[in-house]
Amino acid sequence: MPDTDYAPDPITLVCLLAAFACGIGAWGDMLLPGILAHHGHFARAVVVCTEARALPKGGHEDFITYRYGTNERRERVSSLTTFGMPAAGTTLGVRFLPELPAVARLQGNEGTTIAPWLLGAAVALGLAGLGNFRQWRYSGRG
Repeated sequence: MPDTDYAPDPITLVCLLAAFACGIGAWGDMLLPGILAHHGHFARAVVVCTEARALPKGGHEDFITYRYGTNERRERVSSLTTFGMPAAGTTLGVRFLPELPAVARLQGNEGTTIAPWLLGAAVALGLAGLGNFRQWRYSGRG
């Protein structure tokens, strides 16, 4: 009786690996507010500029670019009015990780940002990968 060998389709492996990566990214985004609250240091950041862009289907996206220490960061915020319509030169509070100073969030904007999108992508890619298991290739050795 010949040995049988079942091998996953490469598309299955790619989908499952991408789902895993999206899940890890979402997990990190959900953990970041707690990590900043526990291990983060507080600093005063100077607003470099603000930006409000109208979206084609209505609504708007608001961004604040700020500088703290030697780091400059652009962050999406729910609304500029939440931060008092800051002008260039205004100071705002920011929490950052001293070991990774590029990881920072404005005080009052510490919530998750892309976790819902990454979780949705992880579920969709995971289901696509698992649904593709039935198409595993059979190769008999002779």
